[in-house]
Amino acid sequence: MGSFDINFVESLVAAGIPRERAQSLTEQLRLEIVAQFSLHADAMATKRDLAELEVTLMREHAKTQERISRSDERISQTNERISQTNERISASEARLSSEINSVKLKISEMNEQLNLKLSQSNERIAETHTRIAETKTETLKWTLGFMVAQTGILFAAIKFAA
Repeated sequence: MGSFDINFVESLVAAGIPRERAQSLTEQLRLEIVAQFSLHADAMATKRDLAELEVTLMREHAKTQERISRSDERISQTNERISQTNERISASEARLSSEINSVKLKISEMNEQLNLKLSQSNERIAETHTRIAETKTETLKWTLGFMVAQTGILFAAIKFAA
């Protein structure tokens, strides 16, 4: 028993409570106080607990700040790479647009050349058809002429032979 317990028992005995009963009440009171203290002991913090917690929080805060700084740096580097990529894309788009326009111009020129050649080919085909028709007419005239001449020769031969 501690000095509080002895003094408390003596106070109870002086108040007329038998010693055994006073000691029993003192023990029950001590147990209740210990029980109450242990219920709140988890919620209570000492100055040392708070100091240790503060040190731990400061370390964690420093680590978090360091991670944030590294993340910010990586984000900055990523943004720089994105900017460079966007610049390359823009340059590529401009170059492709120029090349597409150049190809369109070449296609247009080739289309004009093909249309001209097609037109010339169509004219030659028309001329060829005309010459073929003229040749057919000429061939027909000659064929008819030969037939008339052969018929005449045949009649003359028949008449001469008769």
